[in-house]
Amino acid sequence: MCRKKSSIIDACPELTRCRLCCPTGPSSIYLLTIAESGERKNTCDGFFTAAIRDNESAQAEAAKPFIKEYEAKFSAWDMKYSGIKDSIRAVLYSAVTA
Repeated sequence: MCRKKSSIIDACPELTRCRLCCPTGPSSIYLLTIAESGERKNTCDGFFTAAIRDNESAQAEAAKPFIKEYEAKFSAWDMKYSGIKDSIRAVLYSAVTA
């Protein structure tokens, strides 16, 4: 039962209701399952988290084009930024040596 609750809370933390002394961020839960060896702890965990892992993989795959576009735009910005810095350095260097 703990694995089931943990998986549900992990999948949708925005739906959990909890009282915090300083509510500054999303909630999370940490559960420790104590059981004898062979009591299928990992089997239960895999059963309840398989859908979560599948969804995370699908979301990561869907985000790849957006990440690639961001990296290309960032690279172009970084080159432009470096060019501006080099221009400023050149002007300052020529003013100092003149």
